[in-house]
Amino acid sequence: MVKRFKAGISAEVTARTEGGQRLIVATQNVQRLRIARSDVPMVDASRSIVLLLDGQPLEWTAGSKVEEFERSENGRWQPAPREP
Repeated sequence: MVKRFKAGISAEVTARTEGGQRLIVATQNVQRLRIARSDVPMVDASRSIVLLLDGQPLEWTAGSKVEEFERSENGRWQPAPREP
């Protein structure tokens, strides 16, 4: 977890893999999240991953350099450039 929506309130992230190429992530009070693809136990790391962030499906392609995702105020997740 990189950034919370509301400071002073606890944040939570849970993640699990399902069926080899699916990563399911549920969050509470998380605005920005970093996921190191190399740390995700997948069957075939050279293939795309179906990433479900709070129920929102995203395709995380094998060659992608994206490691951070940001949620807007309306709840939509999107890939985000890495903050320094």
